[in-house]
Amino acid sequence: MRNPFTPTFGKVPPCMAGRQDILDAMSQAFDDGPGNPNLSTIIIGPHGSGKTALLACIATTALEHGWISARVSALPGMLEDVLERARKAASELIEPDSTTHLKGIGIPQVLEVEFSRAQTSEGNWRTRMNKLLDTLSKHDTGLLITVDEVRTDLDEMVQLAAVYQHFVQEDRKVALVMAGLPHRAAELVNDMSVSFLRRARTHRLGRLSDADVESTLRKTVLEAGGSIEDDALLACVGAAGGFP
Repeated sequence: MRNPFTPTFGKVPPCMAGRQDILDAMSQAFDDGPGNPNLSTIIIGPHGSGKTALLACIATTALEHGWISARVSALPGMLEDVLERARKAASELIEPDSTTHLKGIGIPQVLEVEFSRAQTSEGNWRTRMNKLLDTLSKHDTGLLITVDEVRTDLDEMVQLAAVYQHFVQEDRKVALVMAGLPHRAAELVNDMSVSFLRRARTHRLGRLSDADVESTLRKTVLEAGGSIEDDALLACVGAAGGFP
């Protein structure tokens, strides 16, 4: 029998413990669309508190409500990654990009295929995102952007937050959910260039209650077709110590 538990980095468990309030709030936000304050959310927690897995669950919730998602980490190249992830997720709604063509083929030590993208008048990142959002709007589809491991020393992180503010002001169907360590999230919120993030919903992830751990452990085992005795279950709860 395959182990139903997935205690690895960022892996979404079959049953999420103790985060249902957050998922319910996000579900309602995706239903409501622009104007719901939960569409701008910051998740804060120490290492191992389940931030990455929760972001993945929120992305799944968005999909269930007719939204697409672009999931990225705060790394150099993040803005282009957001655009590419969003385009890929919306590939069935958006006409294929015809600006890429074969430039040359060479065979030094290994086969090399080089492509070049034709220079277009698409404009800067905000302009290209607006074009994408316009297309999604025609299909009444929202875009969720999730950013893991937020940091203020990355200029693109601040740029994303600043441009997102314009999306909100323009009443676009877009959401931004970020996750990070406490000190990193505090630095971002306190950055004056993106001070509007102080009005974002904040969720602090901490220790799970024993009741949540117990019910989730039992549910995971039963849904996998197994069984667990009460003494064994209590031993597992004690061993977990509320740590996701």
